[in-house]
Order: sequence, then C-alpha cells, then structure tokens
Amino acid sequence: MLVSVTGGTGFVGVHSVAEIVRRGHRVRMLVRDPAAAERVLATLAVDPAAVDLLASDVTEERDVRRAVAGADAVLHAASVYSFDSRRHAAMRATNAPAVCPPGRRPRRWRTPSAGCTAPAC
Repeated sequence: MLVSVTGGTGFVGVHSVAEIVRRGHRVRMLVRDPAAAERVLATLAVDPAAVDLLASDVTEERDVRRAVAGADAVLHAASVYSFDSRRHAAMRATNAPAVCPPGRRPRRWRTPSAGCTAPAC
C-alpha cells in the first residue's frame, strides 16, 4: 500500500510515517526540506528506501496532485496554527483544503476512531 503524507517531519507525522513503514507500507512524503526530513526520519530508524520524498509545499496544488497520485491513502498532518488572527490566511491555505484540490479526492476517506475535527474537503 502507498500512503501519501504531508507534515511528515512534525511530531505526529514522523511517528505516523515510522509506524506505516513498520507495517510494511510505502510512504510518499511531501516535504519542504528533504534534508530535514531525512534527519527526522533517521531519529526513528525509518528505512529511507521505504520513503519517497517530494520537495514542495502543500500550498502548491500541482505538487499535491503529484504527491497523492496513485496513493491508496492520504495522511494530511501538515498544518499551521496560531492564535494570531493575522495568520488566518496561512492557516486556511495550508490546512485541510491544501490536500483536497478541486475534483481530486482520494478513493476513500478514513478518519481516526477518535474522530476527526478537521473540515472535510
């Protein structure tokens, strides 16, 4: 199974990637800094051969389409959060809509058993 992941260098993302790889699946990560991704994955002994790194940003629709192409599942762990209302535009651009380009939803959506508070695409 191929899982496309955003936010894979953050705390939740990197631990999720490590578990996905441990279960024998392949991962494609959309990352801003591949070198930083390699460093953080190494801290959890993630096999680099199981992870493809695509250098870009979740706000780049063309690259998001490339990242999710052929994926069996998508884990969107990238986010911007701030109490500063001036960051509202960055939060809206980066969070849920960023991985849901118009007309390009994954074949099926899965939400954690605890529920999902992110807005649906």
